[in-house]
Amino acid sequence: MLLEEKLEIGARVKEDWENLVKSMAQIRENKDYNCMLKIPLTNLEADARTIYLCLNAFSSLALGPNQNLFTFIHDGKNVLKAYAESTEDGVYTSIKKIEFGGWEKYVNMATPKPEFLFRYKPEFLFSHLKRIAKEKTGIDIGILKMAHIDFFSEFQPYETDSRLEFLARAYPACVAVYDKNLISFYPEPPIFKILRQLIQDANIRPIGEKLEDYAKEIIARTPESKFGLIVKTPKGVISVKIYKDKNDIQIDTQSEFKTYGELKKLSLRKISKMYKSKLDVDFAVAFDSKELTAYLSSLMEHDVPWSEKAYTTFFSESKKFLLKYNNARGIGIKTTCAPLALLSLFE
Repeated sequence: MLLEEKLEIGARVKEDWENLVKSMAQIRENKDYNCMLKIPLTNLEADARTIYLCLNAFSSLALGPNQNLFTFIHDGKNVLKAYAESTEDGVYTSIKKIEFGGWEKYVNMATPKPEFLFRYKPEFLFSHLKRIAKEKTGIDIGILKMAHIDFFSEFQPYETDSRLEFLARAYPACVAVYDKNLISFYPEPPIFKILRQLIQDANIRPIGEKLEDYAKEIIARTPESKFGLIVKTPKGVISVKIYKDKNDIQIDTQSEFKTYGELKKLSLRKISKMYKSKLDVDFAVAFDSKELTAYLSSLMEHDVPWSEKAYTTFFSESKKFLLKYNNARGIGIKTTCAPLALLSLFE
């Protein structure tokens, strides 16, 4: 593929990302604003409020305490573009292009690997670029991201209307990205560290390669029912409707902002019943984002492949999390149907 074609694909991905960031900034100014947005590098769409609430609730878990990015786009030899991307309350609201001379001072022409693209050690380079970004944009950078232009084209062939097909085809794209060293971070965010470890684990790869077959089998055995996933967050309620449509899965989002007073009155039991009716689903499960974050964080502390200690943590923390079904305060998780089989499993 020619460089011009790769740049064109990158430009389309950038357009989707810029539309998303602009919409997030608009929502901060006007909570009544909403629109449907394409999620970059996927065939998924979600309403802007759902994306905003997800980022606000979970970006620190996925990316760390400072999610502001200094992003390099390169071709293995030269830096093509550089951006500073900033957040407010965990939500990306600004992208600023950074232009300054002397890129050749940093670029090592001898190797195509992103982690060795620059002459200086990552920690020195990060410190230096953090200062430059602060001087030129006022943004306090938390993560240095280096993406090869081929990163975008790896995902391009997998654009499809089928959710199931995309899920299956995204796996080999992720494998190619990490095998070819098309993206790297410093410091590496928790979610990308886990993804890299999963992709590189020899025991997991055979499962990933058969992901499409497994997914089709699961879909075939899934009854014609509708499922509601609801998350109570500090800013509002995320609601997602998931249902089977022929041999594929459909996902609809319908989230809304709530005041602190409104959220305080809504227990998870009340939310699960309310949104079961609102979403017109057969079954609904409601989580508290703070409890869910604490649970996932305890699991993300362990490297893949998991040690015996990690599995012990998984079962003990999962049991604690599921026991919150019976918590009188309604904290943690509630459903319209108690998960007795799951609780017995962990016991």
